[in-house]
Parts: sequence; C-alpha cells; structure tokens
Amino acid sequence: MTTNEIIKKFTGEYGYVTDIRSLVTFLREEETSSEDINKILIDVLKHNLSVDSEHKKSFEHTRRKEKVQKKNNVEEESVEVKPTVKSNLTDVLPYVLSLKDCDDEDFLTELLPSSYDTNYDTIISSILLYLLREIQIAHEMMNEEDEEYLIDLINNNRRLIEIIKAYNLQEETIEETFDEHKNKIIFLRKSNGSLYVDSDIDEINDEEDMIPIIEDIEKNKMTREKRFYNYNPLKGISAIRRRDSRIIFTRLDNDVIVILGILVKRFQNTAPYREMLEARAKEFRLQREMLKEALSNDSFIEEHQEILRRIKLTLTGKKKERKRDDLNG
Repeated sequence: MTTNEIIKKFTGEYGYVTDIRSLVTFLREEETSSEDINKILIDVLKHNLSVDSEHKKSFEHTRRKEKVQKKNNVEEESVEVKPTVKSNLTDVLPYVLSLKDCDDEDFLTELLPSSYDTNYDTIISSILLYLLREIQIAHEMMNEEDEEYLIDLINNNRRLIEIIKAYNLQEETIEETFDEHKNKIIFLRKSNGSLYVDSDIDEINDEEDMIPIIEDIEKNKMTREKRFYNYNPLKGISAIRRRDSRIIFTRLDNDVIVILGILVKRFQNTAPYREMLEARAKEFRLQREMLKEALSNDSFIEEHQEILRRIKLTLTGKKKERKRDDLNG
C-alpha cells in the first residue's frame, strides 16, 4: 500500500489519523521496516497538520460570514462545519527539520521566527505541538528493537521544547534598559581594503528594518541582542535581528561598535551562516589592535561616519526603488 492509501485507511471521522497504535500494529504485520515506519509516521504528522490548517480556514470563513450576517441583519442559511478543536497550526516541518539538524545551541534560536513576525505565536505553538506529537508517536512505537533510537528522539525533542520555551519567555519579558550614550559605528574591511558591508548591501533588494536597527545601535538601544556565548569562535560577537534582518557586530570600546555584516535571513541551514560569522570574527581579531589605535585619529572616525551616511542613503534608495516597482506591477 502507498502512504496515501495507509493514511486514508486510518483516517477518522474528522479527517485526522489518531489511532497511532493500530496504525503501527498494521505496519508491523505488513513487515514494514522501522525506517519506513518512521517515514510514514512523519507523513501522518504532516497530514494531521494539513487537516488542522483546513479546519482553521473553514472555521475562520464561517466566523467572517456570521459577522457579515450580524452586521447587515441578513438571514442566510448557516454553513455546517464539522466540530473540531480550534487551532492555529501552520506547516512547520521546515522549522522542525532545521532545528533537529542544528548541532549548536547558539545557532538554534536563529532558526526560530522573530517576535516581530505577525505569525510568531502561531509558528511557535505549532512547532511545540509538532514536537510533542512526535514524542507521543515515539512512545506508541516503543519496543526493544528500536528503543535506543526512540529514546534519543524523545530526549532531543524535549531538549528542543525547553529551549524554545525559554526563547519564547525571553521574547515576551525583555526589558529595554540602556546606557545614556551614543555609539560610534565603524565598519570591518576585507583584507583587500574593501568593506564587507558593501558586498552585503549588493545582496539586499530592500529591507525596511535595516535602517531602524542601525539607528538603534547608534542610540545604544539594542533590543533583543543575541550574543554567541557558547560557541568559542564567536565569543564577543553579537547579532540584532528584526524579522529577517540581521546586523552582526562586536564592541571595540564602550561606545564603539564594529559592524561585521548586514544580511537578510535566507537560510534554514545554519552551516553557511556560521561559516560566514566565523570568517568575519577571525578577520576582526586580526584587525582589532589596529582599529583600536585608529580610534585616536579624528579623520578615521569621520571616514566611517561618511560610510554610515552612504549606507543609509543606499538602503533608503533600495526601499524607494522597490516601492516604485510594486506600484508599476
């Protein structure tokens, strides 16, 4: 039988596959390998999430229709909707797979959505529910043959759940406490003398959050600063993000910030991101003493102030260009 046929066979009244124990028993009677059972169960999870999403759309459509009827005082035939638990689930499998593939806790939260995202609560709750459902399935499958694998899955999912819950709590309770001073901003150069930030900007079409983040750094109002504590090659390096925007920086002095890079998140795999950060952190350490000495030179500071003005103008221009393109279709 195909996976779709198996799902159809065990689909319940409201479209969900809920009798996992009978499903697993059936698969074992068919002499299905443990590896194939795991793949089928992942497909079952995806099916259940899809059903949740469709029920949610149906529920919201009915609610909107009821509001219109009430507002216009028009009697219409009610739409029958199968009763279901209200949910705000989205397809979070890409998030889940990326989180499981990430082997560095410092980078794990980089894969989670920013609290600025409009769907933040929905995505976080759906990821947690997905991980919990996998734990439930693992318990249903437990036997001597694959017990070690399933125990590892359960423990890893529980670890991810605790990290995500801690991240969510941090996003909810963060306080804005700042020192009363403004920061000077300087930009890291490549070994050939060009600026990393110029190469970064070439890759950015339009990111409206980038200038506000830069201005927050200038004003020393760095909310949601992510410091890479646990990963040795990046100690002392920080990132600030808003939605998909990222600015990577480090402190050269109490009021001097070195921008290592700006980027828009376009990744689910953290490996290229980590490699980029490591390369720039290494380059900064090679230049650190030279940069400290240059701080006493007024022309050096003025040069980087001019670079900062140019970067803001470039980003503003990209934003206006994007708006013109949108208006022109």
